[in-house]
Amino acid sequence: AERLEAERLEAERLEAERLEAERLEAERLEAERLEAERLEAERLEAERLEAERLEAERLEAERLEAERLEAERAEAARLDAQRMEAQRLEAESEAQAQNTAADTAVAALLARVLANEDPDEALDTSRLDEELLDIFVEEAGDLLDHSDGLLAQLRQAPDAREPVIGLQRDLHTIKGGARMAGAFTIGELGHAMESLLEAVVEQRCELDRTGIGLLEGGFDRLHAMVTRVGERRAVAMPQALVDAFNALAHGRALVSGEEVESAPAPARAELAPLSGPLADLGIDDDATIRAPQEQVRIRADLLDRLVNYAGEVAIYRARLEQQLGAFRAAMNEMEQTNARLRDQLRRLDIETEAQIIARFQREGDAGDVTFDPLELDRFSTLQQLSRGLGESAADMTSLQQTLDDLTRQYETLLLQQSRVSSELQEGLMRTRMVPFDALVPRLRRVLRQAAQETGKQVQLKLDGSQGELDRNVLERMTAPLEHMLRNAVAHGVETPEQRRRSNKREEGTVRIAVRREGSEVVLEVGDDGSGLDRGAIRRRAVQRGLLREGAVLSDSDLDALIFEPGFSTADEVSRLAGRGVGMDVVASEVRQLGGS
Repeated sequence: AERLEAERLEAERLEAERLEAERLEAERLEAERLEAERLEAERLEAERLEAERLEAERLEAERLEAERLEAERAEAARLDAQRMEAQRLEAESEAQAQNTAADTAVAALLARVLANEDPDEALDTSRLDEELLDIFVEEAGDLLDHSDGLLAQLRQAPDAREPVIGLQRDLHTIKGGARMAGAFTIGELGHAMESLLEAVVEQRCELDRTGIGLLEGGFDRLHAMVTRVGERRAVAMPQALVDAFNALAHGRALVSGEEVESAPAPARAELAPLSGPLADLGIDDDATIRAPQEQVRIRADLLDRLVNYAGEVAIYRARLEQQLGAFRAAMNEMEQTNARLRDQLRRLDIETEAQIIARFQREGDAGDVTFDPLELDRFSTLQQLSRGLGESAADMTSLQQTLDDLTRQYETLLLQQSRVSSELQEGLMRTRMVPFDALVPRLRRVLRQAAQETGKQVQLKLDGSQGELDRNVLERMTAPLEHMLRNAVAHGVETPEQRRRSNKREEGTVRIAVRREGSEVVLEVGDDGSGLDRGAIRRRAVQRGLLREGAVLSDSDLDALIFEPGFSTADEVSRLAGRGVGMDVVASEVRQLGGS
């Protein structure tokens, strides 16, 4: 029996060795197969790379050929363009030669009219507000730059209406600002130029080559006068130029050169008219002006660009927060997956151990005391795989904890960046905000000057002037506010005698209220005068063809007619009213700012 048992064990050993040899042989063959497949894959990859190289060389050759053909086509197009340009220049040269005689005559006439010598002396600023003068010089420079573009449009299309209306608006604003600052020579020239444009709009005259040249000369003269005023140098009254504009506005031909030369020179008193407009103005209204703060001037487009960049940073931050939320959700799913994996591994260990115990119990109950080493190897391999999976699950858990820590740090940095970005954006927006009361002294002077010219008594009251507005909005609303103040004095507030008869105080009141409604700024300008004369508005609308006789309109629709270009109920043109430009400027500027 022992011999048989030994033989059986020997047979089993030999069988195990045979199986192990077969396993090793199978592994060797599998390794050789994998190596052959790897070599085949490398060969195929080399062939693919060679094919790609050849294809790239072919495409590069085609690209170079296409570029050569494109260069030849571009060269042909360039030569053709040069030929056409030469033909155009030749045609323009012929046309210019035809107009040379007329241009020479017009240039000679305009040279005589535009000739003006300014006195070589300093501007008398003893009775002027130099701060207000500087504001006018800056604003006039911007308006004149804008007018240069309109003049170019008018030169290209002399019959166009839009450039003429735009020039009329700019001149109206320049004239009002010049008079307010005390630069009456500039105001008189602007008034004469505006009269010519008004005649053109009303079709009482046409702008020919001479008229456009005179306008260009007039704007050049305005540029020079504004520059001299900014440099505190005296300017002379351009009387010949004013007379020329008045002559064209009334349909008369320009005076000849001899008449210009023989015209009497303007009186010496007219050479320095900038020193006397504010003589009677007190200083009590400016007594509460705050101490100046240090400021720095930067380009508005640069500030707008920085604000836009800050807004883009906020947008990208929001996207990062959204992506972080998605990453956090993925991490939560990963945690749940790890939990399920750990649970399954635990159940696998329990099940494996239970199967081993059950197998030994079955074999013990059957009286089989033999033990199969191969079966033990299978159970050992299963346990090793289970332990390996458990270690991998532990590694994934550790990696998840590391990612959680990094995510929390990322969230902290994102919160800090969000705070800094918000403060940056708010700071940039605050740099664009200026207090409304910085404009109050200028508005008071406008109102006082208008009241003095009309013989009326008016005071200005303000509500909410400490509020801040966007700098661009405030600057662009300055001219409309001035127009509305002048309009209130000219058309709204009555004379002291009329107010006494109506049992009102002799001194009228114009009120400006500034308030916020959400993200919008509301400006209210009102007066305690007689209000709109709707009867006069209806009569003038019928006269101008804006309204049929007997047409029925609501009060609001009738009131809206005052915003029509050129509409005015004044019986005669004055420096304050009668041209119908002021309220048109107000409506146009408010609409451009997105208001109503």
